[in-house]
Amino acid sequence: MKRFVLILLALLCLACAAQADIFWCDADQVHVKAVDIHNEKWLFLPSGADLHALRLHAEEDDLLLDWLAQSAENPDLPHVHSGTLPDGTPLNVMVSTLRSLHLYSIDMENFGREWLEDCDLHEKSTSADLIVLGKDGKRQHFIPVDELRGRGNSTWQKARFKRPFQMKLAYKADLMNTGIPSERGRSWALLSNEQDDTMLRNQIALDLGRELGLSETSRCEPVDLYYDSDYRGVYLLCERVDVGEHCVDVRDFDKLLEPINDLIGAPDPDDLPSPTKLGTQPPVPYAYNDYGLPYGCPEGTYDNPSVDAGGYLLQLEAYGTMSEQAWFQLPTGRYVSFKSPEAAGPTMVKYVSELFMAMYDTMMNHGFHPESGVPLENFIDIESYVRSHLVQELMLNSTSYSWSSTFFVLPEGQRRFRAGPVWDFDRCESQNWPGLKNNNVFSRAFYRTTALQKIAQRICREEVKPLVENVLFGDEYGRHLKPLSAYREELRVPWMMNYCRFFAQTHGFLHIPATYDGLMDQSDEFFRCQTAFVLDEVEKWQGDKATAEIDLQFLLPCGNPMETEYTYIVNEQHGSLILDDVSFECVSYPTEEDYGEWEVTFTIRPRPHAERADEVLVWVNGDAYPCRFDENNQIVLTFAYTDWYYRPAILDGVDFGLVFDHDYYVDSNPDLYEEDRETVLRHFRDEGMPAGAMGNEFFDPIQIYDSFPDQGARYGADWPVYYDLFMRSPGRWMADLGNTYQPDLELMTAE
Repeated sequence: MKRFVLILLALLCLACAAQADIFWCDADQVHVKAVDIHNEKWLFLPSGADLHALRLHAEEDDLLLDWLAQSAENPDLPHVHSGTLPDGTPLNVMVSTLRSLHLYSIDMENFGREWLEDCDLHEKSTSADLIVLGKDGKRQHFIPVDELRGRGNSTWQKARFKRPFQMKLAYKADLMNTGIPSERGRSWALLSNEQDDTMLRNQIALDLGRELGLSETSRCEPVDLYYDSDYRGVYLLCERVDVGEHCVDVRDFDKLLEPINDLIGAPDPDDLPSPTKLGTQPPVPYAYNDYGLPYGCPEGTYDNPSVDAGGYLLQLEAYGTMSEQAWFQLPTGRYVSFKSPEAAGPTMVKYVSELFMAMYDTMMNHGFHPESGVPLENFIDIESYVRSHLVQELMLNSTSYSWSSTFFVLPEGQRRFRAGPVWDFDRCESQNWPGLKNNNVFSRAFYRTTALQKIAQRICREEVKPLVENVLFGDEYGRHLKPLSAYREELRVPWMMNYCRFFAQTHGFLHIPATYDGLMDQSDEFFRCQTAFVLDEVEKWQGDKATAEIDLQFLLPCGNPMETEYTYIVNEQHGSLILDDVSFECVSYPTEEDYGEWEVTFTIRPRPHAERADEVLVWVNGDAYPCRFDENNQIVLTFAYTDWYYRPAILDGVDFGLVFDHDYYVDSNPDLYEEDRETVLRHFRDEGMPAGAMGNEFFDPIQIYDSFPDQGARYGADWPVYYDLFMRSPGRWMADLGNTYQPDLELMTAE
C-alpha cells in the first residue's frame, strides 16, 4: 500500500506542475486525467463516479462540485454532461457503466505506457500496480503486476490508438469475480478490439465457445482501462490461453522440466533470440521428422525421453508470427508452435510432430488414415474439433485454422489431440457472408469428412439452433451466452466514451448514437444471415450418399499456372465424390512470341467407404462430361490449356514477363507501335513503371496500394516497388488480390 500512496503523490505532483491539467480524484483510490478534444476538456470517468459530488484537482485548487446541477446533458450525445468550471474552463464529463481496471506504472516517468508501446514486437516489459473497481465504483482488487507487456501480432503492429496488453500478476486472483477457486490465475490479457468497430466479436465468440462446451475457452468481460490516469477506452479482459487449472487443464510439462534444465544450466527459452529473426525469414530447422518435415527446439534444453509425462498446448501459425523456440512445419507451409512446454527438447518435438502428422494425414484423407485405414476419432477428439469449427463458421473467422490463434491440446499420457480454446475473432465477419470458410485445408476437411458432418448435424440440431432462436435472437440467457440485445445495451455508453476519446478528433461528435446503432444493426444482420446459412448448410450435408453429378471449378491466379488452391468441387460437402488430385504438365514453355501450353489432370474418386454411382456427369467450368469409374475406382480427366498470362520479357538480366505483355503495352501506347520489343520494354521499365502504368491486363500496382493500406503507408507512390514485390511472389499477391482467370480447356482424355 505504501508503494501505491507514493504513486498517487507523484501523480498529484505532476498535476500541479502542469497548470492546465485537470484530475478527477476518488477517495484517494484512483485518479483520472482530463484530455483535450477540440480545445475542450473531457473527463471519461469509471462507473460509479458520483456527479453530485465531483472531486477535481484543477490548477492549484481542489474542487467538490455538484456537476449534475452545474451542467447540461448534451442533446446530440445524451450521456455527456457539459458545463463550465469556476475559472471558466469548459468541461465535458461521461460516466461509464462497466467495471474498470486502473494500471499505475511503478516508474511512470521512465517506464510508463509510451515507453512500453515504443517497440515493434512488444519485446519490452515493465511492472505496475492494478486496481479494479466494480460497477458501483468500489475497489474489488489491488494487486501488483510483476510483468506488463504488449501482446498480439497484427493487432499490436496495426494498432493506431489502443495497443493490446498482457499481465502477469504477483499472485493468482479471480479478476472476473466468479467465486470459483479454479478461476484464479496470474496470466491475463487485455484485448483492445481496435480492428472491430463493434468491439463485440471477441466477447460473443468466446461466450459462444464456452456455451457450446469448449470449457477451456477464456472467460471474458468488457472493461474500461485507465493507464497512468489516462482513459484508454474499452478493452476485453480475458484469461490468457495458457496451461493451468483455470484454462488448459493438463499437467504442466515446463514445471516438470524446470529442475533438470536448471541443473544443467539450460537457458530460459524466453531469453533466446526469435527463431524467425523477428519474423523476416523462416526458422532454421534442428532436424527433420519421419515425414520429412522440419522441426526446431530451444538450444541447450534437456532432451527428455519421457515424451508423454506432461501435456502439450500447440498453436497453429505462420513463421512471421511465431516467437516460440519449439515448432514444426506442416505440408501447407504453416507452422505449429509449442506454447507449452516452451522447453520442449528434440525428442519431444519430433514425437508430437509425428503424432500430429498422423492426425493431419487422416483428416486430409476424409477421416481415414491413408495407409492403415484407422478412423479419425483415433487421432483427435472429433467432438471438440467439430464444436471448435462450428464457432469459427458461425463467426466466419478468417484467421482460424488458416493463419494463427488456433490451438490443439495433447493431454499427458495420450496419443489423441483435442481442439483447444477458441481465440482471436478481431477479423471475423471479414469474408463475403453468408458462407463457409474455404481458406484453409482444415476447414475444408471439416465440412467434407463424413464423421465430422454427422456430429456437426447433431450439435446444430440439438444445441446451436436453440441457442440461436432462444438466446441470440431471443430473450433467454445461456450459461455464458447472452441475447444480442443485451450485449448491445451493455456496451452502448462505454462504446460512445471510447469513440469520443479516440475518434472525435477526426470524425467529430455528430451522429455518434446513430453510428453505434448502425454498426450494431449490421452486426445483427450478419449473425442472422450467417447462423441461418450454417444451420441450413449443415442440414443438407449428405455424407456418403452416392453422387451422380458434380460441378468442378478450375481457376488460376494470374502468375501461377500450377496453383491448385482455386480448384475445387462446388458443394463437395453435399455428396460422396472428392477431388483427389490435380496435376500439371508443361507441354511447351513460353517464349517472347508464344504463350506456354499446359495440361492439367483431375482425379476424382468417392470418399473412403462411400457409395458411388455407375455413371457421373462431371461439369468443368460449365461444360458437361459424362464419365465412368476406371479399374482404380477413379474418374480421370485431362485437359489442355494455354496460359495467356505470361511470356518472358527480359531486359538487363531481369524478367518483367509477370508484369509486362508486349502486345498489351503497345495497344495502350500506340506511339510505340513501330518500335522493336526491347525499346518497348525499356519504355515500360523507365517510364511506365515509375508512373504506375499497367504492363498487362492482370497486374495494377495501384490495386496493391488501395487494397493493402500497410503497403501503401510504407511505400507511398513509389510504384516500381510494387512491381518488384509482385514479381518476387506473384502467386501470393494474385491470390490476396483475388485476381484469377478461367482457362479455356480442351479435353484430351476422359475415363
